[in-house]
Amino acid sequence: MTGFFNKEPTMQHLNLDTPVSPLRQRLIDDMNMRRFSREMQHNYLRDIRHLANFLGRSPDTATADGLRRFQIKQQDDLLIA
Repeated sequence: MTGFFNKEPTMQHLNLDTPVSPLRQRLIDDMNMRRFSREMQHNYLRDIRHLANFLGRSPDTATADGLRRFQIKQQDDLLIA
């Protein structure tokens, strides 16, 4: 799947040759504005990438039901681990 969260360039020092979707850039900008640590930003982007992979599409198209199913899967994964 190509798109929003497949690549992980560094948060504040993005390579100008690396395409970043407007949605991903907005998330990065919002996290920077809120002064999230680099580790927190990395974790958010990782989790959103997992959501996108779970949904099979961009996270901005997620429905309430899709988010609920993802949360249930995350909880089930924690119980198994």
